[in-house]
Amino acid sequence: RLPGCRPRACPCLGQCDAGPALSLDGRIHTGASEDSLIVLLAAHKTGRPRRASRPAGLRESKNLFPYRRGGAFHVLKSLRRKGDPDAVIAALKESGLRGMGGAGFPAGAKWEIVRRAPGGEKVVICNADESEPGAFKDRALLDTHPALVLEGMLIAAWAVGARRAIVYIRSEYARQRRSLGRALRAAREGGLLGGRKGPEAEIFVSPGGYICGEETALLEVLEDKRAQPRDKPPYPGVEGLFGRPTLINNAETFALVPAILRKGPGWYAGFGRGGGRGFKLLSISGPVRRPGVYEVELGTPIRALIEEKAGGL
Repeated sequence: RLPGCRPRACPCLGQCDAGPALSLDGRIHTGASEDSLIVLLAAHKTGRPRRASRPAGLRESKNLFPYRRGGAFHVLKSLRRKGDPDAVIAALKESGLRGMGGAGFPAGAKWEIVRRAPGGEKVVICNADESEPGAFKDRALLDTHPALVLEGMLIAAWAVGARRAIVYIRSEYARQRRSLGRALRAAREGGLLGGRKGPEAEIFVSPGGYICGEETALLEVLEDKRAQPRDKPPYPGVEGLFGRPTLINNAETFALVPAILRKGPGWYAGFGRGGGRGFKLLSISGPVRRPGVYEVELGTPIRALIEEKAGGL
């Protein structure tokens, strides 16, 4: 039924909340079927490609965004005028914020290691190489709040004394790269990037591969080497990219920083159940009524997540 077309398998496209997904000339389409594919191909042959569809995305986020209307980079601007890097790191420690990429290392302690590390040239890296099976929370976050992720990165660069910032993003996230590009342009036009105004910032597209999401394998790729984890020590905070002190956090961790600094560490620490502190974005897909990304308190039972947030099976 598809003359002249030879579909083939591809790596995960990060669209688990709206599969089946397909990629056509670099555009990702979700909720695909044989009939919709015929329509897509017909439009493609006429030179009028259909707009790429969007999956469910981020749902019910009430706490992540710290501003009422617009307001991007206000926390960063305030810190640059009258902030104290040591006080920012102390606030992150008090909040209990941990790395949201999986390892859960205390964010404040990680920032302090890089700040105290000797060496004039330091680097901040946002790990957005989200390639775990079933994970798409960072994709949704970059769709809706790219400026918030960038603001958290620039706050980190200011706090640890870094002059270079890199967003390392998975290759399938083309739309999210465009969103980040717009946020970078806004920051540059606002006098927050480049020269004496702030760090140089760039987006680096991952060559692909699950192992690239491991922070030291990521560093190997950025150095144009084979993606494989490094032995530790030394740790990236002391000897990271090209031997320089390097701070690596994932997109969600950076996005939480502006809200914590604006509302206070006690506000963030006040969330949580059963000993957990703070809240978390979680991806839900599969046979549930409302797949998507949900913001929940750490310690929330999985049953509550599936039945209350996602509407049950």
